[in-house]
Amino acid sequence: RLEKAFAKNPKQQITVVYERAAGHAIEAPALATLMKLYGTALDKFNGSAANACEMAGGYSDKEDTAATAALVVVINTILNLDEVITKN
Repeated sequence: RLEKAFAKNPKQQITVVYERAAGHAIEAPALATLMKLYGTALDKFNGSAANACEMAGGYSDKEDTAATAALVVVINTILNLDEVITKN
C-alpha cells in the first residue's frame, strides 16, 4: 500500500512509516539520516539484482526491486529505533 500511495517518492514513504511507527513527526536530521541510508542501500542493491530480490522478499520487478529492497532496509531500521520500541 505504501508504494501505491507514494509511488516513486521514498522521502514521503520514509516519513509516513516513521510517523506511524514512532507516533510523532520525524525531525529533519533524522529524515536526512534515513534518506542517506536509503541512498546507500539503493546504490548497493542497484549493483546486485540477486541481493535486491532476496531483500525485497522475492519481488523481482526489474525497475523497482532495488528501490523496494532499499526501502525494506530503512523500514527495518525505523522499526528497531529505541524511540519506536519504547514509544518515547
